[in-house]
Amino acid sequence: MDHVSTYEKVFIENIRALEEKLKCHETELQSKDNIISELSAQLESEKSKNEHQHQVEEISLSELACLTAFSKKLVGDHFSRICLLDQPYLQKTLQVKDLAVENLISEKEGLEMILQRIQESVSLMTEEDRKVFTSILTFEQGSDERNKRSRSIKSLFKLFMSLY
Repeated sequence: MDHVSTYEKVFIENIRALEEKLKCHETELQSKDNIISELSAQLESEKSKNEHQHQVEEISLSELACLTAFSKKLVGDHFSRICLLDQPYLQKTLQVKDLAVENLISEKEGLEMILQRIQESVSLMTEEDRKVFTSILTFEQGSDERNKRSRSIKSLFKLFMSLY
């Protein structure tokens, strides 16, 4: 009987040891799951960064040469300091951003010139020109809105160009 009781105690101790191991393994598994989730999030973040980096790196050297010349002309010394950087990715990124800024500046200047010409034209219009201009704006009221806008814009452009 003593023998059976000893076996029971050993058996119970083994069960408790196995339960403790199971808890440790579950805790470790949960910890590893958390690490995997964090690493997955980091991987997605890096994939997104790499995708943008590859898009920037796809710019050919000839395009970069054109961009560099254009940016140097418009930005001057500031661009020269940027080109001294050793990191090619950063250089390309800055060049692309500089180009975008310069394009926006050029577009803005062009729009300002167009606006100035339109303002000059409107201020120099005679009464007859204003009537023609107004009739062009209100032309084809019966047609659908899209066609009306398209034709009015074309007519305005032709009128504007005829003034110069």
